[in-house]
Amino acid sequence: MQVMDMHDNDRGARPHPTDGYVMIDGWPHAASIPDHLVRIARPTNLSVGPARKNATKRKKAKRAALVAEVTKFRALIAERATYRFERHGKTAGGNYRYESPARAGKLRCAGYPESLHLPADTPECVHPAGQPIPKACRQRTITVSENVGLKLRQELYWGSDEWIESYARRSRVESSFGLLKASDGGGIKRGWTLHTGLIRTTLLLALQVTASNLRVLLSWAKRNGWTADPLTKVDLTDHGFIEAGADGLPLTEATTGPPREDQTAA
Repeated sequence: MQVMDMHDNDRGARPHPTDGYVMIDGWPHAASIPDHLVRIARPTNLSVGPARKNATKRKKAKRAALVAEVTKFRALIAERATYRFERHGKTAGGNYRYESPARAGKLRCAGYPESLHLPADTPECVHPAGQPIPKACRQRTITVSENVGLKLRQELYWGSDEWIESYARRSRVESSFGLLKASDGGGIKRGWTLHTGLIRTTLLLALQVTASNLRVLLSWAKRNGWTADPLTKVDLTDHGFIEAGADGLPLTEATTGPPREDQTAA
């Protein structure tokens, strides 16, 4: 699945009409989740680097504010995870099954009586008086179809440490795109090739990506004086090529010209 951030317009709780859970940021949660956990503000930076030794007071204060922002964000995400449903395998059709937070031992819920024996300070899933307990709290597992919140679904829980680590790779990906688009690099832009068709354009793109990766490798190897990889040893000698026949053996000059009359088929 994708690893992505979300636009603020996509945030918020979307209740499921029949099963009784709410989708928040691409993941099912208990309907009783507190309001302050529904919309968790994303910090300016998802991670903060180490402090510099000679940093000014202003920069130190700025870094401290960023650290506090990230710390608060991660604490809220951890608190929200208490109310999330936990994955419990897949169906034959490829849809994920989830078990309720109460069955996972994170909440007390009347829909799962055994959870009421958890410590008294365990958060509780409170259901509206006079209404039936939703199916999501009563069943062993629920199946969340891939069509439910498909736009926002992803493999990792948004905001978790695992998601942050994976999402951080985006900066490297974006820089690679820049190299491919640069005029002195791949030069890939709208109309960069007159070929049409998925196969042709994909093949040409693969060649450009390969060439870009090789340029990056050669530049890095030159800066660091590293030539252990054979690809870093550039050989500009023109070795030509050898044309092979149907039998796999090299063709000679005598066999590369047009066929003689005695060689043509009757």
